[in-house]
Amino acid sequence: MVVTGFDQPAYVLGPDGRFVWVNESCVELLGRPATELLWLHFQDLTHPDDHAGDRQRIGQLIAGKVRWLRVDER
Repeated sequence: MVVTGFDQPAYVLGPDGRFVWVNESCVELLGRPATELLWLHFQDLTHPDDHAGDRQRIGQLIAGKVRWLRVDER
C-alpha cells in the first residue's frame, strides 16, 4: 500500500502491513526515525479502537474490492 498526500508517497506498506519505505516527511510527522519505523506494523501506530476497521479496509483492498483507501486516524 502506498500512502500519498505529499509530493511523493509518505510511506509504503508491505502486504503484511509493515512499513517497507518511509520518506522524511513521514519521519517528521510521526517523530520517529526511519530505522524504527521500518520495524513496525502500521497498527503499532494506530489507536486500538481503530484496528478492526483498519483490518476490514485492508482486506477489501487486498481482495480487490476497492482500489485505494483514505484513512483518517486519530
